Amino acid sequence: MHVYNAWLPPPVAEETKREKESFARVVRTLGDSYRPDDPDSVYSTLNWIPLIKLFIDAESEVALEDVATLVRIGLEVFNLSQNKLYVQAKWGNILARLINKYRKKLSLKVQWRPFYDTLVSTHFASSYAIGFSLQTCYRNTGPEGPILKQRHFQMITSLVQSCRRFFPPDSASEIWSEFRSLVKNPWHNSSFEGSGFLRLFLPTNSDNQEFFSCDWIKECIDLWNSVPNCHFWNCQWAGIIARVVKNCKFVDWECFLPTLFMRYLNMFEVPVANRRESYPFPLDVPINTSFLFPNKSVTLVKAIAKSIVYLLKPCSSAQEHLEKFVNLLEPFYHPSNGGPWTHSLERLLLHLVNQFQKRLKCQQLCRHEELHLGRSERTFFVNAVLKLMDRGQYSKDKDLSETVAATTSILSYVEPSLVLPFVVSRYHMALKTRTATHQLEIAVMSMAYVGRSLLLTSLSTSSIKPLHLGGSNQLIDIVMLSLSNALLGMDANDPPKTLATMQLIGSIFSNALRKISKFVKTNTLPGAIEEVGLLCCACIHSNHEEAVNHLVEPLLLSAISSLEDTSVMGCREEVSNASTLIRAKPTLSPALETTINYQLKVLSIAISYGGPALLRYKDQFKEAIVSSFDLGRAFSVTLMLCTRGMDSTKDYLNDEPMAPKWHIPSDGEEFANELLGLHLDLLWMIFIQYAKLEPFLIQFHAICHPGDKKEHLKVTLLRIDSSLQGVLPCLPDFNPSSGNGLVEDPYHASFLIAGARGSSVGSAELREKAAAVIHAACKYLLEEEADDSILLTLVIRIMDALVNYGSFCFDEWSGQAWNLESSAIIEPPINFIVSLRAKGKRRAAGKSLLKMIKRWPSIISKCVLSLTENLRDSSSPEHAVLGSCAILSSKKVLKHLAMDQKLFSSFILGVLSSSHHESLKVQKAINELFVTYNIHFAGVSSSIFRTSDYDKDPADFANLVSQLVSMGSDSSSLHWRYNLMANRVLLFLAMTSRDYLSSSSEILSRTAGHFLKNLKCQLPQTRIIAISALNKLLKESPYKLSAEEKPFFSDNLEEKPRSSLERALMQIFQEDGFFTETLNSLALVHITTDTESSAAGGNSGNSIFKSQADKSIACFYFDFSASWPRTPSWISVLNSSCFKSKFARIFKRLVQECGMPVLLPLRTTLKEFANAKERSKQSVAAEAFAGILHSDVHGILGAWDSWMMVQLQNIILTPLIESVPEWAACIRYAVCGKGRYGAKIPVLRQQILDCLAKPLPPKVTTTIVANRYAFLSAALIELSPQKMSVGELQLQNGLLQELLGNMRHSSSQVRETIGVTLSVLCSNIRLYVLSGHHLSHDGANNDLNNQLMEDSIQILTKRTAQVLMNIQNTSLCANMETSMDISAPDVHLKGDSQDDVKWMETVFHFIISSLKSGRSSCLLDVIVRLLYPVLSLQVFVLMDNLRPTFGCLRGNCRRDVPLSG
Repeated sequence: MHVYNAWLPPPVAEETKREKESFARVVRTLGDSYRPDDPDSVYSTLNWIPLIKLFIDAESEVALEDVATLVRIGLEVFNLSQNKLYVQAKWGNILARLINKYRKKLSLKVQWRPFYDTLVSTHFASSYAIGFSLQTCYRNTGPEGPILKQRHFQMITSLVQSCRRFFPPDSASEIWSEFRSLVKNPWHNSSFEGSGFLRLFLPTNSDNQEFFSCDWIKECIDLWNSVPNCHFWNCQWAGIIARVVKNCKFVDWECFLPTLFMRYLNMFEVPVANRRESYPFPLDVPINTSFLFPNKSVTLVKAIAKSIVYLLKPCSSAQEHLEKFVNLLEPFYHPSNGGPWTHSLERLLLHLVNQFQKRLKCQQLCRHEELHLGRSERTFFVNAVLKLMDRGQYSKDKDLSETVAATTSILSYVEPSLVLPFVVSRYHMALKTRTATHQLEIAVMSMAYVGRSLLLTSLSTSSIKPLHLGGSNQLIDIVMLSLSNALLGMDANDPPKTLATMQLIGSIFSNALRKISKFVKTNTLPGAIEEVGLLCCACIHSNHEEAVNHLVEPLLLSAISSLEDTSVMGCREEVSNASTLIRAKPTLSPALETTINYQLKVLSIAISYGGPALLRYKDQFKEAIVSSFDLGRAFSVTLMLCTRGMDSTKDYLNDEPMAPKWHIPSDGEEFANELLGLHLDLLWMIFIQYAKLEPFLIQFHAICHPGDKKEHLKVTLLRIDSSLQGVLPCLPDFNPSSGNGLVEDPYHASFLIAGARGSSVGSAELREKAAAVIHAACKYLLEEEADDSILLTLVIRIMDALVNYGSFCFDEWSGQAWNLESSAIIEPPINFIVSLRAKGKRRAAGKSLLKMIKRWPSIISKCVLSLTENLRDSSSPEHAVLGSCAILSSKKVLKHLAMDQKLFSSFILGVLSSSHHESLKVQKAINELFVTYNIHFAGVSSSIFRTSDYDKDPADFANLVSQLVSMGSDSSSLHWRYNLMANRVLLFLAMTSRDYLSSSSEILSRTAGHFLKNLKCQLPQTRIIAISALNKLLKESPYKLSAEEKPFFSDNLEEKPRSSLERALMQIFQEDGFFTETLNSLALVHITTDTESSAAGGNSGNSIFKSQADKSIACFYFDFSASWPRTPSWISVLNSSCFKSKFARIFKRLVQECGMPVLLPLRTTLKEFANAKERSKQSVAAEAFAGILHSDVHGILGAWDSWMMVQLQNIILTPLIESVPEWAACIRYAVCGKGRYGAKIPVLRQQILDCLAKPLPPKVTTTIVANRYAFLSAALIELSPQKMSVGELQLQNGLLQELLGNMRHSSSQVRETIGVTLSVLCSNIRLYVLSGHHLSHDGANNDLNNQLMEDSIQILTKRTAQVLMNIQNTSLCANMETSMDISAPDVHLKGDSQDDVKWMETVFHFIISSLKSGRSSCLLDVIVRLLYPVLSLQVFVLMDNLRPTFGCLRGNCRRDVPLSG
């Protein structure tokens, strides 16, 4: 039995034995609640998930076979729930919790493939790898909002991490084979996904450990090195290595230690000398991939810390490497050396200590003698970490200083002889030098965190004694000295110091009760009420009788004394005597009011654990309570005085835990019931008189001043509110009824958790009576006192306490003064000191109503209908609409909308019909409501279609679609924001209905046609959502060539019937001038100012949205279709592009949906826009042309021969200036590989490359030459080097010879583009050779191509060395001539020397491009041979024009030298 249950009161502990059978009954009933042949039956299983969570949270002792059965059922339900993201998210989370909890006891075999298929089919593109072949999986991309998709991804990630230990044998080999091909191409974005999948899925459990060999580790490190300076890449591989280091203990890591520690060191971006701390050319990854897989700095640092800790072994050189590692990073922990890098260093310290603690804990549970860390290893680690703690303790970074305090607490239990002297010496130093107040605060905090270990060390009988402290007596003296000095630190004007002081006192309050009592009695600290109250709680909890005598009694008597002669409200008298209510309003001085408020609040917190020791003061409590209400002050009546009070102590001297002492109320102890009767029964009678307007109330109105009446109402409500706060859940809940969906059979109601309710005070009937009275009183207050926010707020609190059982408890627990699980209070699981190891009012109303809705779902229907009516009604007051929006935006209500057709229609039409409200606050609230609905949208359940008449009469659904089409059209009179909302809902319905309605194809045709027309809409926001919609709806692609057809490609296509979607689209785009109007409208999206373009990185179009909310409505977020570009964008000309891949995809989808007829009306418009002078028109022309080139439809080769090739040649030969980035992006899009991982080659790739490689005419401008090389580099970076064909190799070798011949080109612009293109060519061919794929090609031509490439590299390096010698000789001659004739004019270089300088400049651009591209790993030998000649040119005056650039290169190359040195 878990210790939490073993320590329950005996009657409750006995009742927990029934939980095993109760849990078994839950599992059996769950298994009967769904049918494998009915996928929709999985929704019925969701009702059992909250109950399963209760068993987990209650630490119930259940049968292991029932847990295994539940996991099996859960996995079956999970796999049955494909495309039901909400169901999968719920079940995945509970499965992850179950498996984590019982992971060491369960015996399971879980296959990894279903998780991968679910992950990819839900969140990634429709084409993905299965096994060793590329297959296509068409999925319902679903209209689910980004919140649900994000939670689903997080869930499945967590579930995979939990199930990895149960993957069967050979899973590691299968997973490596699956993703190895992806990470082999480090220059494609699929490599980032591959590394993320490897980190997520690769198991290191005992069944798969044979897979991890030294050869495999070497291959992993080589792959890690293949992508330099990429944070995401480092995160994934560091995580993989860390798991292998931790779990595969048989691996000999000695040969890998220098490489690993060097990589770990270089991943901390700290400054060297006066240089910047970060690498100037980091390799970025697509935002979607970055969002999916963990890659934060904290993730990387945690992996580094885990590896370092688990690499430590006896007789290993890891200690030496760790010492060097710490020595190099230690200076950056110093307070004077902080910066952006401090956060990562702080996380390193924290994770090093946490991982070390986990390793020691695991070591004690399961010993591995050969890897056991002894005393010497522990001492070494603590000494190494203390260096970092010593530097960082007084850091100006608050997180670092607090982390040092927390880690000292953990390590003080491991090696107290090292840590405690460190903390104590710093504390004494801080007391002596009080000028630095922040140092005193941190020193006090550190002392607080080690207070418990100090006491345990003083009591310990073991041999571990801190010699520097002189034994246990001096330890106690240190504790007392700390407490005495810390009491002086209580300062109301310095909350941080006060909090640190209270933490110290709270950790060492034992044996110091009298000093605490004196301090509490003589000081009033209104800003530290919670802290002082918790301190008193801790004292009372440890020693009831003595603490109550020293703390509660003086506070109580002092409060009573302050309250004497101030009670004037007359709450003591009977309510029937109305004349006694007429009294003067009390007046108190501010000082007295502050004192009374402080005393009463501290008392209300302090008596929480008083128990029976408080009963002797019951008369004084009653007097204080009544007097405080007479004064109109709220004093929480703690009615659990006789029910709370557990004394849990441990005898550390005997190493045996003492049994907890519970106070079990008896029938004779009626003080709590007496208080409840005194303050509730009488008050109900008073309020009934108010609510029913009896003659007494009339008399009261006649003789009472309005202010007195309100004050009396306020006091009455305060008494009710405080009574309910005091009784908390001891007042029994409402009796369950079948009307609320609960089971009437008392035996089946035994799906219970023992101890769910504690001792009772009062009865359920009293709660029901109170609810009825407050309901009537609420009506009275809304009629008579609707303008009094104080009274209404009190009524709301009372309603919340009555209806939402346990809500006050939750608010109390969630509002503690500090984290009660902090290191200052809870000792860590590893302990070397002792042998014991223990395991506005509307907002308030809205919050309370939301709790009621969650607990009583039956009221949702009434609420939604009335609240949406408030949105429709133009006469609704502002506050009514604001409140309606607040309730409707709750997740519980939004989820219910998806299950009820009537509520769904009412909500949608209510929101879309609310544009008539003029208040800006109302419009903002409605907009936020729809955005919330948008991001939380979980789809529409099929039950809506089954329960309605849609499946019998689709005309009803078509009518709703017609209304939305009308509202979302360009001719609608709606405000553009509501037009946007209507279009978004229309898209939701179109995507959802296709799975449920037989007429879905007609609805899809109508909505797709609607959005196609909206491309030329005058509203820019509507155009954006039309683009997103078409990219989602056009998925059929009937004219697209399949993988089987491409090898036998032919333009001849048999005629086949056109679909309704194709007919609808053709009818629209065949209208006169359709594409001209559409391209003109889309061109407007590209018009931006220079400032907007530079700020957005070319992503114009986002500026049309005035807020993030509008943008979230128009765009689909968390859309993990294959993002474009598929390769890193490091070439400068590509980064300034306004090219939009979503626009290009629309034209590609149109061609694939309707075939060649689309090209006939589009061809003329495309030619016109391509020749336009405006950059915006050329941008949209580039997007349309890119989509057509990439469409791969029947007839595309004929179109290429007839007009596309000519069009591309015209683009190449046109002296473009501004639109070069867009046309380069067009070419890049056209040749990029297809499929998720870019493995399929587009039909026109080779034709496009041949067109680009065709030599230019003899006389062309340098602009055209530079543009051609820019286009070539844009196309070549999209090639996959390992899979290049012989034709692509020959083309690149030919280009390589051409580039080497143009290295001395006269134009600097051309030389720069040549350097960029040369780096792409060389890296492509070199990686192709290194991958070994060249051996698979037949014929001698391939070997000849490889030899040509190597010869070209030799020419490049040798010629560069010769050029350097020529320049040096020329420089010497020039210097000699100048020295002979000082008055001689400047010496000019001869022609050959000028050509040599141009060669060196091109080489320089080649080096810089190689470094920026992330491709330098395969060209390191070439770069090293070229660096010396290039850097040598710095000393020559001849290179003045290149010196700034060379300085940049020197900054890039300096990184590894100091850190590795």
